[in-house]
Amino acid sequence: MAPFYHKGLRFQCTQCGLCCLYSEGVVYLNETETAEIAVYLNIPVSEFQSLYTEIETTTNLRILKSTASGACVFYQEGRCTIYPVRPLQCRTYPFWPENLTSRYQWKQTARECPGIGQGPIISFQTIEHYREQQTTHDQALLKESSLITK
Repeated sequence: MAPFYHKGLRFQCTQCGLCCLYSEGVVYLNETETAEIAVYLNIPVSEFQSLYTEIETTTNLRILKSTASGACVFYQEGRCTIYPVRPLQCRTYPFWPENLTSRYQWKQTARECPGIGQGPIISFQTIEHYREQQTTHDQALLKESSLITK
């Protein structure tokens, strides 16, 4: 049976920043993302890690720090200050595997993201590409987490 999004989904980022302000969410980083952001900020990786990341206690994985209000540390004055090198998790939203499990789940995600249902139709192939990228990224992080916690 074809996924509910086999004809594509309408989406256009409105740059509202709501996905950057979600206090219960975290942004996981792999080593490549960490290095790319450090280069973009023109600082050593160790300084980037110290200033802008922390280790999540439950997984021992590196995550971006949040402000006291729960916003991403790089969300300032209504925009992402590292947008050109934002982590994969940010680039693939809202096309995360968990948001694509059903039409119902997609509609629930739309309650948090005003860009869903707006703009052009994103093709099935593009959605699948984002979903697969995020799945691969998540699996690599899970493997890393299990290696760290053993």
